[in-house]
Amino acid sequence: MTLMYTLPIAPDYYVYGASDLGVQVFLELGFVLTEAVKNLDRDESKASEAGLVLSAERLHLLDADLIVAQSYGDERDDVERRDLFGNIPAAKEGNLLWLPERISDGLAFGTAFSTSAVLDDLVALISKTVE
Repeated sequence: MTLMYTLPIAPDYYVYGASDLGVQVFLELGFVLTEAVKNLDRDESKASEAGLVLSAERLHLLDADLIVAQSYGDERDDVERRDLFGNIPAAKEGNLLWLPERISDGLAFGTAFSTSAVLDDLVALISKTVE
């Protein structure tokens, strides 16, 4: 099952690759990154420590079996209000998982303790999203 892990902050969207600690948890759960993420050119995509930057015009590259999104503050409301994910097949099918802040934080810290503290809740949310 392919995975896309993103942080949508308009006007750009951060897409995380295999080196991200949160993504590594999903890889350990058996997900794989989409070819689009694997093939993104870091220079052309304005890579930063927060992930690969993807413009709104390139959101079609976000399609995967499961899109996992995190947001802090008003980003989610902005994305939903502007229906930016509306044309992505995975989102249309309901395979868009907005992580609760507690789980996003647990994955971001990347320690064995923080990951194990959120793992059961994460697996339950994934199961519910892709059922």
